[in-house]
Amino acid sequence: MQLEFLGYYLAELSLLEYGCLKFLPSMVAASVIFLSRFTLKPRAHRWNLALEQLSGYKPSDLKECVQILHDLQSGRRARNLAAVREKYKQHKVCVTLL
Repeated sequence: MQLEFLGYYLAELSLLEYGCLKFLPSMVAASVIFLSRFTLKPRAHRWNLALEQLSGYKPSDLKECVQILHDLQSGRRARNLAAVREKYKQHKVCVTLL
């Protein structure tokens, strides 16, 4: 459940970030999964062969997009996204504090 909500949160943040427009939607989605998995289980493998085969992306392909998403998640980028952050604070699983 946490993975799902965190994924929604990161995906919504990406929609409001101009820097994410240069990436294909599939790359943003794969990067959201990568970062969500890393955030929730930092010691576990974030990307495996199955995810690579299903998405068509290697971790090195996702690096730039994941960095932008991480900056959005941590608040280093686009600090004016208070409405999105507030929206996800309302859920049982508060992903904005991760």
